[in-house]
Amino acid sequence: MKIGIIGGGSIGLLLAGRLGKQHEVTLFTRTECQADHINRAGGIEIKGIHPVFTACRAEAISRSKAIGVQDLLIVTVKQGAIDEILAYIQDVEMPLLFLQNGMGHLNKLDCLHSESVYVGITEHGALRENETTTIHTGMGAVRFGLYRGERQAALLGHQDDSDFPIEEVKDIYPKLIEKLIANACINPLTAVLGVRNGEIMANPYFRRVLKGLCKEICTGLGIEEEQHHEYLERVSLICERTADNKSSMLRDIEMHRKTEIESILGFCLEEANRRNEKMEAASMLYAMVRGLEESGGSEW
Repeated sequence: MKIGIIGGGSIGLLLAGRLGKQHEVTLFTRTECQADHINRAGGIEIKGIHPVFTACRAEAISRSKAIGVQDLLIVTVKQGAIDEILAYIQDVEMPLLFLQNGMGHLNKLDCLHSESVYVGITEHGALRENETTTIHTGMGAVRFGLYRGERQAALLGHQDDSDFPIEEVKDIYPKLIEKLIANACINPLTAVLGVRNGEIMANPYFRRVLKGLCKEICTGLGIEEEQHHEYLERVSLICERTADNKSSMLRDIEMHRKTEIESILGFCLEEANRRNEKMEAASMLYAMVRGLEESGGSEW
């Protein structure tokens, strides 16, 4: 199967390196420089969990002639780059799979001509080391489901890789909400406090803040109160499992990059406003992250 992966960040490299073991993968990058590095290296190196080197070719998306001949395109860029990418793929007919944090991009996908648009989440942790190398820091799964259009039988073909599980689910929306709540709680809090994920659970005061924030976000999203504790337990478990990790939002702040605060916590605030729910702690965190942001180039 020919699979095109758009975005040469940590997750794009991870997917290309794993899927390239069984499929013909082309990585579409933002810059010619990264594409040249990958082609000269002959592929992508994954360090950390289940290290591997996988042969892969790359092209700068602005000059690519191969984007239209793929069997599947997987979009891994951050939310801030979605508008730019849509211009390249708006008229393609092959299935599309979007893997982003947050849910702010969903209302933008209706402009696409593809008959099968999928969305999903990745539970893996990864950190890009350089143009050709990513470090697999946390094990999870890729879960996806049909957003609109016609379902394709065996979208990813026969994917037999116990080191990198991929699951198609009938209803992806609950998984999107679950990931949104985790990102909306952990990312802004660690970015403002400047701490790793595990320090949230290690500090009693931080744990109380997390508990209140999770309850507030669940209420704002219209989740029944009896389910709030279940979501808090999931968020807490993620913090524990990724204790040594820095959230992507904290890394963006440290690198003076634009964060995904708008599509994550901003989306939650919009939903709460639509329901006339107040989110005082979330609003304060949102304002603090925006205050920490500095303008700069995007990295995808």
